[in-house]
Amino acid sequence: MLLFAKYALYVLDATITSFAASNIYNLFIKYYTMKIQNLFTLFLLTTFFYACQNITQNETSENTLNTPNTENINTKPLAPNAYATKTTVQPPLENVDVPLQSFTINAQKAQVIEIKETGTSIEIPANAFVDEQGNIIQGEVIIDFKEYHDVGDILASGIPMQMTAPDGSTGFMQSAGMFDIQGKVANQEEGSGAKAIFIAEDKALKVNLASYKNDGEYDAWRLDEGNKQWLNKGLSQVEKNKNKAKALKYVEKNKPKATPIKPYKFDKNKPVLEFDINLKNFPELKEMNGVMWQYAGSDDTKDPAKNKWVYEENWDAVEVDPIKESNLYQLKLRNKFKEFTSVVCPSQSNDDFKKSMAEYNSKLKEYEENKVTYEDMQALAETQADFIRSYSVNGFGIYNYDLMMKDDEFIPLLADFDFGVKIPGAKQFTTVYMIYNDRNVVCYPPNQWSSIRIDPKGKTKMVAILPGNKFATISATEFEVLVDDIKEAKNSHYTFKMTYHKENAIASLEELKTIIEGLV
Repeated sequence: MLLFAKYALYVLDATITSFAASNIYNLFIKYYTMKIQNLFTLFLLTTFFYACQNITQNETSENTLNTPNTENINTKPLAPNAYATKTTVQPPLENVDVPLQSFTINAQKAQVIEIKETGTSIEIPANAFVDEQGNIIQGEVIIDFKEYHDVGDILASGIPMQMTAPDGSTGFMQSAGMFDIQGKVANQEEGSGAKAIFIAEDKALKVNLASYKNDGEYDAWRLDEGNKQWLNKGLSQVEKNKNKAKALKYVEKNKPKATPIKPYKFDKNKPVLEFDINLKNFPELKEMNGVMWQYAGSDDTKDPAKNKWVYEENWDAVEVDPIKESNLYQLKLRNKFKEFTSVVCPSQSNDDFKKSMAEYNSKLKEYEENKVTYEDMQALAETQADFIRSYSVNGFGIYNYDLMMKDDEFIPLLADFDFGVKIPGAKQFTTVYMIYNDRNVVCYPPNQWSSIRIDPKGKTKMVAILPGNKFATISATEFEVLVDDIKEAKNSHYTFKMTYHKENAIASLEELKTIIEGLV
């Protein structure tokens, strides 16, 4: 700076030698010295600002693919139980999320919330909620609850699953179940200064989360969104789902008996077939009085009235077998030489028929009620999780049961993506999801494409969520073809060419799951 100023003064001195008065000369020297210093300071500030701006632009540019991003996202060392994550919760789809279940409870009473579809339950003690001043909440409280069990749930949630351990190693979370629990005072309008509530210091909500996986020792974790950290809460305890066990036991023991047989009114225009059968083999007929067997078919070759020879034969054996889900029976007559089969029904007349109809209606009602209960229990047994993982929650938030899966052997790439379509802003706003072995979801927003890591051994699918819920994909089969090229591109540039599904936009969680399942 001094050299620059001296040179400028030298030039200035040469230009004003025509001035005779030294005081004027000194004033000019002082003025231009200050001017040059100000201009030079402005020059330095402008240069510094421009450089900073370039750095910021480079950090967010879609085309910046220089070196893998391996820096720790935290500026301070992680605590021994804190694992850093690069993002906060950012759902990628508009109006598509895991369903929110809301339960209104009396805050002053102990109670248990049960979610029958999965087997999850929430045990809430009395007077468990307080306001900001620590005062016990009176009246009704709403508990909002979401649970996540598969890759579709996790992808739609936007919950970060990548981690950096205290030792600097990186990996991702393999979940055995995750939940988000929140609370608020009931009967308050949103955005109108609704009172925040908290779980009292001496209380805890016990969340018994349904878990469909038990293939390892899963720790319990809590997401600290403010500090972008997953906090390890220690090994989770798992047990068999007792509710599912009860449902299975019920299904086994309470399968509905055969449908009650509707009585058949005697038809005087049809002949009666007289034969003896042992009613002990037919409990549905044992209580019926005055039973007469009549033909109930429409085939002339099986109608005894049109085959008179049937009455003239000496039959050695008579067999009667019920036809499933009807009040009809198959009749089989046999001797050494001939055989005759027909369709018959047990008919009754007058008072016997009326009595049987009354008993039939009563049994049918009971049967239908038992069948509904049985079907509900059967569905419960089929859909509920096999296991339950319990954790005592002392604060609202997001909790997870996970294994940290290290990605040391994964292939680092400076990745770019060709989505198969040109959409304004696509690369600035598109998150790419890696789905490993239909168990794990790892998300890469645009500013992390330069640090993508690929599993060369596992089954991998890719889904890119584009603006407007549009999407592009790479199936597991398509990805397998790319593995050799990916290995060769280790630590260098690689562009993934994806299939754009122009006719579709993801409109529901079910559609998202169907798309993922179809990427075979």
